[in-house]
Amino acid sequence: MRQVRDPRNQISPPRDPDPRDLLLAKLRESDRGFSRSRRLPAFALDLPGPCASFLKRHKPRALWLARTDFWPEMLAQTRKRNVPISVFSYTQKEVCALKRLLVRWRLSFVDHILCASAEDAARVKELRPDADVHAAGDTRYDQVDFRLRNPKPIPRALKPDRPCLVAGSTWPEDEKVLLPALADLLREGRLKLILVPHEPTPGHLREITAELERLSLRHVLFSQEREWSGENVLLVDKVGVLAELYLWADFAFVGGSFRKSVHSVMEALGAGCITFVGPKHANNREALEFKELRIEGQPGLEVVTSPDELRVRMDSRLRDNGEREKFSLALKQEFGRRLGASRTLAEKFIAK
Repeated sequence: MRQVRDPRNQISPPRDPDPRDLLLAKLRESDRGFSRSRRLPAFALDLPGPCASFLKRHKPRALWLARTDFWPEMLAQTRKRNVPISVFSYTQKEVCALKRLLVRWRLSFVDHILCASAEDAARVKELRPDADVHAAGDTRYDQVDFRLRNPKPIPRALKPDRPCLVAGSTWPEDEKVLLPALADLLREGRLKLILVPHEPTPGHLREITAELERLSLRHVLFSQEREWSGENVLLVDKVGVLAELYLWADFAFVGGSFRKSVHSVMEALGAGCITFVGPKHANNREALEFKELRIEGQPGLEVVTSPDELRVRMDSRLRDNGEREKFSLALKQEFGRRLGASRTLAEKFIAK
């Protein structure tokens, strides 16, 4: 399977299976904390000996893969044991002739393919016409929806009292664009900013604080948990609360998009935020998809390339509360149309 955080909430069956029926195995060192808390076994190294030992010990009746994590040795040994192999939320890009051969070979191990979209399913059918392929949707939408419907408690005293933009998972390259772009709107009291650095280290927080002071912007730290009233900026100095903060926001900016690659935009979109990203977003499937959609006459996701462009777009959006509310509702509905893949996966899993 993929990283544990990817599939762990994606199997939400209509009835509870026997817990002995489902084994999640971690792949990466980044999953150590989660795996310790759940006593998850480490997935075998993709070598003959470890794979054989893993399969002999656990005797799986089926192997489910998340998205695009294919491990050749494990697949080959699983196939030898006549264990059915399935993949869910699978995505397939257009590929060159050489890569098509590799993809065909990889997919030859798989019995059942649940694709993230009809377009993905069509591409798989071109590559493997005999495959059992279904467009079941992307289970990550269900993950995000579940998280947004079940938020962690956060201090209500920090909830903004006017239109608010949440800047999530930002890096210094993002903040150099974001803060000058919004400074006038913040000082004028037309907007509040919740700034959520991707790495809230003491050094990074000091750099942000210095820039806020240079721009004559007052701030309060999230950890102080006192009322957020006169300050322009709420600076979040902890991790793990970004989804909850998007629920407070009218607008979102997703970080990484002025650096190398944008972080996930799904929580911002699922919360109904008018969402902005910078030019570095080609890595993100949802950013590419939603920027092409028209929702209430506006793009589903807005791309900005400079502080001036962000300032102008924000000024325009702030002028019409009614249109913002209509857009937010329509965006949530568009997001909601992508839900349901987890139930399909669960039904397929139980059927096996």
